[in-house]
Amino acid sequence: NPAFELGLPVLIERARSCGIAALAINDAVHFSALWVEVEALTQAGLTGLAMCPSYATVAPTGGNGPLLGTNPFAFGWPREEQPPYVFDFAT
Repeated sequence: NPAFELGLPVLIERARSCGIAALAINDAVHFSALWVEVEALTQAGLTGLAMCPSYATVAPTGGNGPLLGTNPFAFGWPREEQPPYVFDFAT
């Protein structure tokens, strides 16, 4: 995601200087798997959480039209002398 790549250095710097930071990307619905973004943060030694909008695309059991979203999110954190723990999920 070019927007994330552009914002990543600032996000890392702000997280380190403030203890927490957020990056919002507007006008994007979904940009593929979310693990890539949180893994980039874990490689910088930071914990990361990524989410994207979820619109009604899934019909509930017994339903005949979309009502629920997929609620995609991912998180990850670095681990000493091991690969980072990264979890990417959507219902």
